[in-house]
Amino acid sequence: MDLYSIIDTLIAERNRIDRIIQSLDAGGAAGAGRRKAGKPARAGAKRPGRKSMDPQARQDVSERMKRYWARRRSADAAGTSEGAPDATSTAFHVNGAAGGQDRES
Repeated sequence: MDLYSIIDTLIAERNRIDRIIQSLDAGGAAGAGRRKAGKPARAGAKRPGRKSMDPQARQDVSERMKRYWARRRSADAAGTSEGAPDATSTAFHVNGAAGGQDRES
């Protein structure tokens, strides 16, 4: 390939990338909500993310977790832990090495 053909290929690639960027900026793709530079975010706009719980749902979760932890405490007291590692377990060494193997210094 000669130099001019390489330059033509690179320009064509740049133009293709420019068209993709323009379509994304215009909202051509799902979830493309990029703000333009220099425009501030809307004041008071809610961030997408977790939904808030109503008081009844929060109470339901609270009761469910109380029952969960009560069962865990009773199982631990009876000595029938459900696979939770205890303080004497050697599955993971203090430094995070698997199998409790010491690393050479």
